Amino acid sequence: MMRKVLLRTLVALEVVLGLTALDGGWSLARHPDGSSFHLTKALLRDSPFQDFAWPGVILFVSNGLIPIAVVLLTSLKRPWARWIHLLPGILFTGWMAFQLAFIGYQMPIQGIFIAWAVVMLALGVAVALEPLPRNAPRLV
Repeated sequence: MMRKVLLRTLVALEVVLGLTALDGGWSLARHPDGSSFHLTKALLRDSPFQDFAWPGVILFVSNGLIPIAVVLLTSLKRPWARWIHLLPGILFTGWMAFQLAFIGYQMPIQGIFIAWAVVMLALGVAVALEPLPRNAPRLV
Protein backbone atom coordinates (compact mmCIF):
# COMPACT_ATOMS: atom_id res chain seq x y z
CA MET A 1 0.00 0.00 0.00
CA MET A 2 2.75 2.45 0.97
CA ARG A 3 4.60 1.66 -2.26
CA LYS A 4 1.53 2.71 -4.28
CA VAL A 5 1.28 6.02 -2.40
CA LEU A 6 4.99 6.73 -2.89
CA LEU A 7 4.86 5.77 -6.55
CA ARG A 8 1.73 7.81 -7.29
CA THR A 9 3.20 10.84 -5.54
CA LEU A 10 6.45 10.47 -7.46
CA VAL A 11 4.65 10.02 -10.78
CA ALA A 12 2.56 13.14 -10.12
CA LEU A 13 5.71 15.16 -9.37
CA GLU A 14 7.37 13.79 -12.51
CA VAL A 15 4.39 14.63 -14.72
CA VAL A 16 4.14 18.19 -13.39
CA LEU A 17 7.92 18.65 -13.71
CA GLY A 18 7.90 17.22 -17.22
CA LEU A 19 5.07 19.38 -18.48
CA THR A 20 6.37 22.59 -16.93
CA ALA A 21 9.94 21.93 -18.12
CA LEU A 22 8.72 21.21 -21.64
CA ASP A 23 6.95 24.57 -21.64
CA GLY A 24 9.81 26.44 -19.96
CA GLY A 25 12.53 24.85 -22.06
CA TRP A 26 10.62 25.53 -25.27
CA SER A 27 10.07 29.16 -24.27
CA LEU A 28 13.74 29.70 -23.45
CA ALA A 29 14.90 28.03 -26.66
CA ARG A 30 12.47 30.13 -28.74
CA HIS A 31 13.35 33.36 -26.91
CA PRO A 32 17.05 32.98 -26.08
CA ASP A 33 17.21 36.54 -24.76
CA GLY A 34 15.17 35.35 -21.74
CA SER A 35 12.30 37.74 -22.43
CA SER A 36 9.65 35.01 -22.08
CA PHE A 37 10.48 34.87 -18.34
CA HIS A 38 11.62 38.47 -17.91
CA LEU A 39 15.21 37.27 -17.49
CA THR A 40 18.29 39.15 -18.64
CA LYS A 41 21.44 37.72 -20.18
CA ALA A 42 23.33 39.27 -17.27
CA LEU A 43 22.22 36.24 -15.22
CA LEU A 44 24.41 34.10 -17.45
CA ARG A 45 27.62 36.16 -17.14
CA ASP A 46 29.36 33.54 -14.95
CA SER A 47 27.93 30.55 -16.84
CA PRO A 48 29.21 28.78 -19.95
CA PHE A 49 26.23 30.14 -21.92
CA GLN A 50 25.88 33.40 -23.83
CA ASP A 51 22.08 33.22 -24.04
CA PHE A 52 19.21 31.00 -22.88
CA ALA A 53 18.95 28.82 -26.02
CA TRP A 54 21.08 25.90 -24.81
CA PRO A 55 19.79 26.04 -21.23
CA GLY A 56 16.30 25.89 -22.77
CA VAL A 57 17.16 22.81 -24.83
CA ILE A 58 18.79 21.13 -21.83
CA LEU A 59 15.77 21.95 -19.64
CA PHE A 60 13.38 20.65 -22.32
CA VAL A 61 15.19 17.31 -22.58
CA SER A 62 16.50 16.63 -19.07
CA ASN A 63 13.57 17.86 -17.00
CA GLY A 64 10.85 17.69 -19.66
CA LEU A 65 11.16 14.72 -22.00
CA ILE A 66 12.96 12.36 -19.62
CA PRO A 67 10.45 12.54 -16.72
CA ILE A 68 7.55 12.06 -19.14
CA ALA A 69 9.35 9.07 -20.71
CA VAL A 70 9.95 7.61 -17.24
CA VAL A 71 6.25 7.88 -16.41
CA LEU A 72 5.34 6.18 -19.69
CA LEU A 73 7.89 3.40 -19.13
CA THR A 74 6.52 2.86 -15.64
CA SER A 75 3.17 1.99 -17.16
CA LEU A 76 4.83 -1.14 -18.60
CA LYS A 77 4.97 -2.44 -15.01
CA ARG A 78 8.29 -4.19 -15.45
CA PRO A 79 10.42 -4.93 -12.36
CA TRP A 80 13.23 -2.70 -13.64
CA ALA A 81 10.86 0.25 -14.13
CA ARG A 82 11.09 1.25 -10.48
CA TRP A 83 14.81 1.99 -10.89
CA ILE A 84 14.33 4.49 -13.70
CA HIS A 85 12.49 6.81 -11.30
CA LEU A 86 15.91 7.74 -9.93
CA LEU A 87 16.83 9.49 -13.20
CA PRO A 88 14.42 12.48 -13.07
CA GLY A 89 15.36 13.19 -9.44
CA ILE A 90 19.07 13.04 -10.25
CA LEU A 91 18.67 15.26 -13.32
CA PHE A 92 16.46 17.81 -11.55
CA THR A 93 18.84 17.97 -8.57
CA GLY A 94 21.77 18.35 -10.97
CA TRP A 95 19.95 21.08 -12.90
CA MET A 96 19.37 23.03 -9.70
CA ALA A 97 22.95 22.51 -8.48
CA PHE A 98 24.29 23.74 -11.83
CA GLN A 99 21.92 26.72 -11.72
CA LEU A 100 22.99 27.68 -8.20
CA ALA A 101 26.66 27.25 -9.04
CA PHE A 102 26.53 29.55 -12.05
CA ILE A 103 23.82 32.12 -11.36
CA GLY A 104 23.42 31.82 -7.60
CA TYR A 105 20.24 32.12 -5.61
CA GLN A 106 18.30 34.78 -7.51
CA MET A 107 14.60 34.02 -7.02
CA PRO A 108 12.49 32.51 -4.22
CA ILE A 109 11.10 29.91 -6.62
CA GLN A 110 14.56 28.34 -6.73
CA GLY A 111 14.06 27.24 -3.12
CA ILE A 112 10.81 25.55 -4.07
CA PHE A 113 12.52 23.82 -7.00
CA ILE A 114 15.39 22.64 -4.79
CA ALA A 115 12.92 21.14 -2.31
CA TRP A 116 10.97 19.56 -5.18
CA ALA A 117 14.15 18.03 -6.60
CA VAL A 118 15.22 16.62 -3.24
CA VAL A 119 11.75 15.17 -2.59
CA MET A 120 11.75 13.55 -6.05
CA LEU A 121 15.19 12.09 -5.43
CA ALA A 122 14.18 10.74 -2.01
CA LEU A 123 10.95 9.25 -3.39
CA GLY A 124 12.88 7.74 -6.30
CA VAL A 125 15.25 6.03 -3.87
CA ALA A 126 12.33 4.83 -1.72
CA VAL A 127 10.49 3.40 -4.74
CA ALA A 128 13.64 1.75 -6.12
CA LEU A 129 14.55 0.12 -2.80
CA GLU A 130 11.04 -0.97 -1.82
CA PRO A 131 10.93 -4.78 -1.85
CA LEU A 132 8.84 -6.24 -4.65
CA PRO A 133 5.78 -8.31 -3.80
CA ARG A 134 6.46 -12.09 -3.70
CA ASN A 135 4.48 -12.74 -6.88
CA ALA A 136 6.22 -10.02 -8.93
CA PRO A 137 8.43 -11.14 -11.82
CA ARG A 138 12.12 -10.98 -11.00
CA LEU A 139 15.03 -9.67 -13.01
CA VAL A 140 17.12 -12.34 -14.64
